[in-house]
Amino acid sequence: MLAQEGQRDAVVAMALDHPVVRSALRVALAQWSQVPVLAHQERIRIDIYLKDNLP
Repeated sequence: MLAQEGQRDAVVAMALDHPVVRSALRVALAQWSQVPVLAHQERIRIDIYLKDNLP
């Protein structure tokens, strides 16, 4: 990992199994239709790795 090699101070990673485009369209459609957004459905997991918290 780059953070271990001293080239980066932090690495930001996002879960690739979450369909970001579909989520964005659902939120836009909900706002346009004036219906509530289901927050639990739209959470996107983001991990931040620092040199200090790597094994």
